[in-house]
Amino acid sequence: MKSFVAFAFGASFLAPLLWGCGNAPQAPDTPNLKPPAQEASFKQSVESSVVKSELGALLAEAEFLTTLQASKAKYIVIQVFAEKCGPCMEEALKLSSLAPEWSKRGVAVIGLAFDPRQESVQRFFEDTGRRVTFPLYCAPWFAEKHEVLATPTLFVFSFDGKKVYVSDPLSMDATTIEMVVAHLIQ
Repeated sequence: MKSFVAFAFGASFLAPLLWGCGNAPQAPDTPNLKPPAQEASFKQSVESSVVKSELGALLAEAEFLTTLQASKAKYIVIQVFAEKCGPCMEEALKLSSLAPEWSKRGVAVIGLAFDPRQESVQRFFEDTGRRVTFPLYCAPWFAEKHEVLATPTLFVFSFDGKKVYVSDPLSMDATTIEMVVAHLIQ
């Protein structure tokens, strides 16, 4: 199977795919971002601008649109991540620093994990130093439905569930998503 993937997508594409899906190093050195005022516990609910939910709760496909609409945001930035993905951790911390300003302008942020296990989301949260301030869900169906081949991948959806933007994980940087969001909310 791996040889078929390498043949179909090219060796240069396979390395980031495998790296983003669990073979990445532990949490990267990241700037000391201000931690949230109150840390969320794994067994507690996490309060956010999107919904109140247990960290790593399974988000079923049938609940997706309701979750977007519960945000009352005009746009929702969705980060698709993998548990041990270093770039995913970096990006999650960057999104956490942008989320408070974006929420004032009608943009919410949520994270969706490839892995259906709540423990993998909890480990991702721990590996980021418990500094991710937006809701993190298990939603393995999302990656398959939207053909996510590497992490991190960012999407922007509108309030009504329409896909507005999809990042290219091989050439994505934090500035790109900032520009996309700035364009949408102007």
